[in-house]
Amino acid sequence: GAIAHHVAAGDEVRVLIMADCRSARDAYHQPALLPAAKEAAAILGTALRFGGYPGMSLDAGPELPLVQFIEGQLADFKPAIV
Repeated sequence: GAIAHHVAAGDEVRVLIMADCRSARDAYHQPALLPAAKEAAAILGTALRFGGYPGMSLDAGPELPLVQFIEGQLADFKPAIV
């Protein structure tokens, strides 16, 4: 409800999806994730950005690429609310 509330109020909303489902689910489910996320964003009226990181590696790998991706998105979007 929070995303729909902000969109209805005229706020520009950007959704970041940091990871896909690689390693978290079998390959059968993976192809459906990105199109479903894009469809949901279109329905909600939000911008959508994908980090593309493997699902089970967010806490297992180096953090610097994740931080740099988020910092880049923040610098580009300049949100008033996070």
